[in-house]
Amino acid sequence: YYTEGTLITAMKNVGRTIEDEDNKDILKETEGIGTEATRANIIETLKKQEYIKTQKNKIYVTQKGTALCEVIQNDEIANSEMTAKWEKCLKNIRHKQGTQEAFLKSIQKFITHLVEKVPETFEHSHIKKQDKNIDQVNVIGKCPSCNSNIVDKGKFYGCTGYSNGCKFSLPKKWSSKT
Repeated sequence: YYTEGTLITAMKNVGRTIEDEDNKDILKETEGIGTEATRANIIETLKKQEYIKTQKNKIYVTQKGTALCEVIQNDEIANSEMTAKWEKCLKNIRHKQGTQEAFLKSIQKFITHLVEKVPETFEHSHIKKQDKNIDQVNVIGKCPSCNSNIVDKGKFYGCTGYSNGCKFSLPKKWSSKT
């Protein structure tokens, strides 16, 4: 398992595994993913978004993080060569060989493509199928609002029809009673 220190080192040295020498040199020059000042913040953001968690100094990927990895595993964004490509564009902008507008436009197109692709990819994900199976096991009743299943969500009981707009939920503690 990674610790925060070893993960920061891996982020810094991400370019070592790239075969393309130009991309390898660019990532070596820019010192990998993020900067010295932002790498720890990137890890904190991953924790806050619950993609990873730390226990006894070891970093574990959560189920949400695993789902994200599965969705993007075959996408360019999960490839360190994408970082090198972006760094190359930024270097060209600094040397007046490209424009900031063109770079931002290409990133905007990429993000639009990614946002459109993610729900489609998630539909085919085994994680989604696994979540449905988990929900079936934890069913405690029917929702009075939409007739979907009510399941144990940990700190509360919630409706599985949430994705369809149902907001019904019950706290596990009510008037100091469990």
